[in-house]
Amino acid sequence: QAGTNADMGITGLALLAFLGDGHTHTTDGDYKTTVARGLQFLIDRQAKDGNLSGNASLFAAMYCHGMASFAISEAYAMTNDGRLRPTVRRAIEYIVSAQHPKTGGWRYRVGDTGDTSQLGWQLMALKSAALAGIPMPGRTEDGIRRYLTSVSRGRYGGLACYRPGQRISRPMTAEVLACRQFLGDSPSSAAASEASE
Repeated sequence: QAGTNADMGITGLALLAFLGDGHTHTTDGDYKTTVARGLQFLIDRQAKDGNLSGNASLFAAMYCHGMASFAISEAYAMTNDGRLRPTVRRAIEYIVSAQHPKTGGWRYRVGDTGDTSQLGWQLMALKSAALAGIPMPGRTEDGIRRYLTSVSRGRYGGLACYRPGQRISRPMTAEVLACRQFLGDSPSSAAASEASE
């Protein structure tokens, strides 16, 4: 089953909810200890290669890594707590190494050509880490843009599909629009307008 043993990803999502409401492990409040425990759970279970997927099953593993990496990167960006930096750095290095060298995508395993839904999670983690001072390598961004182009359709390239050659869909169009915004593309471009319509 896709969600088997997804504790790292679920912990990441729970942490993102707390962080999104301004609760961190360094600010006083009702959830300081909760956030600290969640972050420590991720730190303690990170593999030596930087992977934060824990014991997740194949179809959940890279998603879990992206979610957990996004959460811990966001916590680091919000607090600048140097204790988080090594975990964030290794998590980002894992994302960079797992990117397909030609298509620029991510999927279930290192070497998979990629899918749009997976790319979104990895990009959010990369973006949060960049905001915390751990920049995204230029070749990684180039690969992401290459992948986004491969799934883009429509007159202005604003529509998108799950994998190259598949049918366009609203969820994937929304995701590609968000990804392009994370990369700094103009929200008033022709592609953005086509996606919004």
